[in-house]
Amino acid sequence: MDRGSACREGMQGKAARRELKTYVQSAMCSNPGIVQAFSAVNYKHMDLIQAFAAKRLEIAEKLDRGQITETQSDRELSDFSNRIRNEEP
Repeated sequence: MDRGSACREGMQGKAARRELKTYVQSAMCSNPGIVQAFSAVNYKHMDLIQAFAAKRLEIAEKLDRGQITETQSDRELSDFSNRIRNEEP
């Protein structure tokens, strides 16, 4: 099992047990694993991965405050992902 899968399974288990009560807690739990997975394969655009992790946290904060819905958060993260994908040479 790769690290990304292990992280997702760990998060899903925590979510199922209701250990993660907010979207921010979920992002804070998963972001380090996402960054580590890319770093472990020597991904050369770590600045984009850091930006992605920061955006996930920003969106989680909006969700927790009730400013956006899950559907809106999915769209916002997808749009951001597309923008940074286009920045990658």
